[in-house]
Amino acid sequence: MKDRIYICLVRFSALALALFAWLSPPVDLLPLENRVPAAFSLADPDAFFFDRLPFRHELLLLCRNTELALGKNEYAGAFRGKNGYLFSNEQTDAQTLRRNLDALADFAARCDAPVYTALVPSKTDALLSYLPRFYDAGRTPLWDVAETAEHSVDLLPTLRGRGGEGKAVYYRGDHHLTSLGAYYVYRALAAPLGFAAAGASDFSVSVVCGGFSGSDARKLLTATDDSIALFRYAGDSRFAVRTDGKTQSGLYNFDALGTTDPYGIFPGYGAGLCEISSDTETVRPRLLLLCDSYGCALAPLLARHFDLTLLDLRYAQASAALTNEKKYAAVLCFYGMDTLAAHEILYRLNV
Repeated sequence: MKDRIYICLVRFSALALALFAWLSPPVDLLPLENRVPAAFSLADPDAFFFDRLPFRHELLLLCRNTELALGKNEYAGAFRGKNGYLFSNEQTDAQTLRRNLDALADFAARCDAPVYTALVPSKTDALLSYLPRFYDAGRTPLWDVAETAEHSVDLLPTLRGRGGEGKAVYYRGDHHLTSLGAYYVYRALAAPLGFAAAGASDFSVSVVCGGFSGSDARKLLTATDDSIALFRYAGDSRFAVRTDGKTQSGLYNFDALGTTDPYGIFPGYGAGLCEISSDTETVRPRLLLLCDSYGCALAPLLARHFDLTLLDLRYAQASAALTNEKKYAAVLCFYGMDTLAAHEILYRLNV
């Protein structure tokens, strides 16, 4: 008898869920999260129903507000700092970082071009004055390991110093570097990579997006008033950008400004392989940039001096860029610290 009742309950629940999915009104975009609801999948059916739960947004806000009211200054892995800054960190591990850098060293040993490493600090690494009182991320062991990387360029003093001066080197509600932060990194890379960096007066700053709410803001279900600005220069519209087989003219994808993630205006965002070439007849050195999305804001600045190949090993195999006939003047590993200390990916250089 109990088994029959159980079977009936299971069938009734399945029917109720099917009717719910069929009758629920379509949702184009989830508020504040800036993403479309999950599609139905047998691998993860819960996500489909959860994204369409009645009063879902209100329930999430209630949950967040309850946790914050109880004194927990964190929700969904993000937390509030000072002066409107929001922070988040991956679950990092020094051994994971070590394995990635060992794989990079193996690659460098057989690479004809010099290999440089410049890991991008997270906001919790760089913006110490904006962190909550008594907060300590305990990330010193990560940077001790980073010092052992191939031709390591330490970006932490640059970004920590500029951030301490009040410069907006990171977005308040997103984990990425701003164009200003990328410019300071570009200047720090000039000597190691052997180019003469342009001065600030050689660029014109163009604000293309206001009210930008990035990854950290989405986690906290809040909005920020960040602006996306570009460091433009003469000729930056005469580049060809080939991203995963599709070609566009100019460095920037302005169509992304009308999407849920306007940070996609920067070249190579979310792609495995992106190649940037000048339309001039002058032969220019080509730089291989092993990077995550941090490299997208840096690429337009480096394009003044190099043709570029951006390779993100989270989405593409190394053979996509390393088995072609291009000869690289140098290789720069420009991943975020949170990426390489949380995910083992550089082994793909040696597969």
